[in-house]
Order: sequence, then C-alpha cells, then structure tokens
Amino acid sequence: MIKKISKLKSFSKTIIAPADKSITQRAILFSSLAQLSTKTIISNALLGLDCLSTIECVRQLGANVAIDNAKNIVEVTAGSIKNATLNVGNSGTAMRLIMGALAGQKGYSFTIDGDSSIRKRPMARVSELLEKMGAKVILSNDKYAPISIQGTNLIGQNLTMPIASAQVKSAVLLAGLFAKGTTSITEPTKSRDHTERLLQYFDVPVEISGNTAKITQAIIKPKNTHIVGDISSAAFSLVLAACIKNAKVLVKNVGLNPTRCGILDVLNQIGASVSVQNVRHDYESFGDIKLEYNSNLLPFCIQGDIVVRLIDEIPILATLACFIKGTSIIKDASELKVKESNRIDTVFDMLSAMGADIEKTTDGMVIHGTGKLAGGAKINTNGDHRIAMAAAVTGAASDSGVEIVGAECANVSYPKFYDMFN
Repeated sequence: MIKKISKLKSFSKTIIAPADKSITQRAILFSSLAQLSTKTIISNALLGLDCLSTIECVRQLGANVAIDNAKNIVEVTAGSIKNATLNVGNSGTAMRLIMGALAGQKGYSFTIDGDSSIRKRPMARVSELLEKMGAKVILSNDKYAPISIQGTNLIGQNLTMPIASAQVKSAVLLAGLFAKGTTSITEPTKSRDHTERLLQYFDVPVEISGNTAKITQAIIKPKNTHIVGDISSAAFSLVLAACIKNAKVLVKNVGLNPTRCGILDVLNQIGASVSVQNVRHDYESFGDIKLEYNSNLLPFCIQGDIVVRLIDEIPILATLACFIKGTSIIKDASELKVKESNRIDTVFDMLSAMGADIEKTTDGMVIHGTGKLAGGAKINTNGDHRIAMAAAVTGAASDSGVEIVGAECANVSYPKFYDMFN
C-alpha cells in the first residue's frame, strides 16, 4: 500500500491511545499457559498483526481463543499443551517469549518460525540462557529462526544478561515457571517490566530486587485484564504536535509504566509544554498526556540508561530533532540494529531523503536540526511499522509531505494510525 501524507497546517486533536502491544501479547500468552480450562477476558486488546499472530500461536498450542473485533475483547481459555508448528509473523516478542514458555514442556516438540524479517533477528541471546537451564533449542545457523524446541525438564539458575532486554528477560522468567527450583535473571539496566507486573497480577510469585527478577515454579491464575494505552504509539501524535506551529494534542489512557516513560523525560528536558493528567493505578498506571506546541525547544542528547526506556521511540525522536534548531545526539543505541529493521540505517535513510542533516554512528546518530524539513520524498518502510509511522509524521510536519511505500505495516501496532492525519 502506498500512502501519501500532505503537509498539515494545523493539528488539534484528542486521541484515545491504541492498546499497548507488549501487554496485549503477554496477556494472551500468559492466559493460555494458565490452569487448565480457566478463562481470561482481555478488554481493550490491541488487534494488530503482531497480536493476531500471538493469538494464532496459542491456538496451535491448544488454547481456545474467541475475538470480538467490534469491542476489542479477546477471551482465552487455557487448554492442554500439544505439539505445534508456530508462525509468529513479524513478532519478535511472540517468538522470544514463546521460546521460554515451551522450553520446559517435557515430551512435546515445537517449531517456531516467522516472516523473512524475523528470520534476520538474533535469537541466540535467548537460547543460550535457556540452555543453561537445560533446554534443548536448535537455531538455524546457530542464530536465527526457524527454531526447534524439544521440551524437557528445566533446572532453575541464577542468570545474568549482558544487554538489557525485556523480551529475553521475559523468556527466562516464563521458562522459570516450569523449572525445578528458583530462577533469577539480572540485567545491567532495568528494561520494561510488563512481564513481572502481569505475572504478579496473575498470582505468580515474582520477586524484584533492583535489576534482578526471581521466579519459582508456579501455576498462573489469570484475572480479567484491561489493557492500557501504548505510550510508544502515543509518541507519534505527541511529536507531531511538537513540530507544527500552534498545534496541541491530548492523548488519553496512555500507559505510564516508569520503565517505558523515557520519552516524557526527554520532552521535559527539551522544554516541551507537556503535562500528565488524570493518573490512575491498576497493575499498570495510566493517564492522559497533553502537549502544546512550543517554538523554543532545546536539542537533546539521549544516552546511557534512558535508552532502554525509549528504544522504540528513537525513530520518532529523531524526527523531532530535525524540527529543533541545534545538534541532537543519540548514542548507546546499538540495539536499534536488531529491530524489525536496522533502525539506525532506516531512520538515516528516511530522514536524509526528507532533507535532514543527519550522520550515522556505530551506536546511534547525530542530527543537525534546522527547525524544518523540505520533505517530498518517497520512503520505503522495509516492513517496519515504526519507520512507516515516523515517515508519516515527518511528512506531515515537512514542507512537501511524503509518499510511503509499504505503509500498511503500521497495522502491526497502530491499526488506525493514518486516521490521525484526516
């Protein structure tokens, strides 16, 4: 699909944030692993492509899943595990978490595969930790999907991750659910903790101490779950309002998990007129975010521990940097290379084509913002939903708009994204 986005002369909207993709996928998977025949009702579920892939995977594994598309409700009834060949599509979250969930299913065999993009994403960082627990995992070329897993008895271990990753951490914790003894996982910086929060909500005894999470063998006892809005999706409308003169936006029901709110820290640091309102608390906190245009934003430097709290927002923050006068720097973000695309390359290519003065580095980029962009380019998304959405925002704020090839990939995380430009 080719989508043309024209320059927006004004932008003033109230938007309901789409449901959080990370939490929706976890709620579906965890509910499918629960006590046999228990039913979980997941409301405000995201029904994007990644979540639909996760639903199909748990069905193949024996769960019964009913979807109410009109109400965004998913009902998951846990079933008996069975041998399965799974296709996760483009979802790295599904692949990595399912690896952990299946490693301890003794006596069962599984194959996990996905699309051409997922076959390029590294999976050894998961398999190596699972193998220390006794898992039998075979990767293609010792690195990639397709993946074969022979379920076996696992033994809990004290494990350490060299690179912070919520997906890798979650895989280990799910393996620990089915392992003898105690499993702990320590990461150098605390990554998003949706897995820990949701497992605790489902009565699984997960202990947290600093950057270490600890779990013992347990049975998931799911509860009906309401999914909060996705701050990574909200980021696109927030940046759009920050780039268009006199614009303003109110994004409602946004998840405010402190391990995901790095973008709010950056917006505050650069002097954006942003505020958080109507904060409510459940297993995840959520609220409304208001932002009004401010012409005096300061350039920024993103580095160190904050990177893991906004890794998915870096493409759209790079766009924001173009509309701020001065040099902004993004570093310590080599994890961008192993996302749905190499996002250092794809962000550079996209913004360069739109007229940005940008340099690639080994672990990020340097952007010399001028306060405006010419735009007018044709951008290929390379199948990466965040590149598609960043390109659309860039075009809407630029002088000559943008033409996006492969624009449909935005449906992975934000099915109604392009309505924002109407």
